[in-house]
Amino acid sequence: MSNPKSKPALSDAERAITNLVIQRYLQKDEATSHRFLLRELKEFRSSFDDALRSLSDRSILNVVNNTYLEETYTPRAVAFHYCGDADALAFAKKSTEIMLRVVRNLFDRELETDGKDQKLFTREDAESEVRPIDPTVTLDMVRVGLALAEEFGAFRALQRNAQNVGVTSFLPGQRVFQLGENPWDEHIRRSSVSVGRAWEQNQSESSEIALPPLSAAGLEAYAAQPDNRKIFLVHGHAEEMQQSVATFLRSVGLEVVILHEQVNQGRTIIEKLEKHSDVGFAVVLLTPDDVGASALQQGKTHPRARQNVILELGYFMGKLGRDKVCCLHAGGIELPSDYLGVLYVPYDRKGNWRWKLVEELSAAGIEVDSEKLSTVKEIDGVRDVFRAFFGAKK
Repeated sequence: MSNPKSKPALSDAERAITNLVIQRYLQKDEATSHRFLLRELKEFRSSFDDALRSLSDRSILNVVNNTYLEETYTPRAVAFHYCGDADALAFAKKSTEIMLRVVRNLFDRELETDGKDQKLFTREDAESEVRPIDPTVTLDMVRVGLALAEEFGAFRALQRNAQNVGVTSFLPGQRVFQLGENPWDEHIRRSSVSVGRAWEQNQSESSEIALPPLSAAGLEAYAAQPDNRKIFLVHGHAEEMQQSVATFLRSVGLEVVILHEQVNQGRTIIEKLEKHSDVGFAVVLLTPDDVGASALQQGKTHPRARQNVILELGYFMGKLGRDKVCCLHAGGIELPSDYLGVLYVPYDRKGNWRWKLVEELSAAGIEVDSEKLSTVKEIDGVRDVFRAFFGAKK
């Protein structure tokens, strides 16, 4: 007899929710609201909240708007894998892989030019690029493929449409050169590991048998350890910096947790923070989003990080320890005085911050994929050669 906890299969309610979200996303190019799902799936109302919470906690669905009871959802790539609809899965896989190829081609060709600034490409550029490659690709495939390509770290930065569900323009990221021949399969494999781990955790939390704490049995050493593949990214308003850091961390095989991407489900901000803080390391971005001054020198203001960033910095210092928290800071910002003496890493556009961050991760026992890191460095070397060559021609 098989063990019911042997694999993270979707329940009937979870599959119904996932399929409806996918259907509306493919057919209407829109996120699906909490209210719409509750109205349409009458037979699952008794288990609706638990099912929806499970799907978001396991990163099967993406939360677009996280206002309580007004949440809207779009499918992540792994949703197509678990939904049971073979046609939807085939469509998503083909769309994503062809768009990843298109983004790589656009970036590859742009690197051969002598432009100083990276070009911002549009969805129309992607449509034009894909026609010679595969004339059967539809506009919907371009739309869906670009949206899902974000999960693969294909973009350094992007702009979304008014509904916040589609990509309208983008700057390709060097991660796109690191994807292998079957990027979809590899991505689903990695995502399934995280889905399975979250499923097992939820099963453990929902156990009907109340066990005594491990400390009572002298088993503290066997307590669940933080997931060292997961990195919590604390950020302010600097979206480009946030995307750049998240893309790099994903490119070296790590999973990035960003608080606003997690579903609320009635939780307060601090409850959400506690829920998703089972990580091995935290990266805190200190950017000049606010200004402040001493009450004794009110006319002398300094750029500062937002208060929520400082709060979360202190939270993770206390939870993980100072050796498992790294601050990346923009130039000119006022640094927290109580954190002086601990290493800060300056964020620079050339990307030198990446190698220092990797040193800090390694020192904290966080395993970075060495092959993927080598690929990142090789790509950087090629780019430097291009810059030096074209700079010399000028």
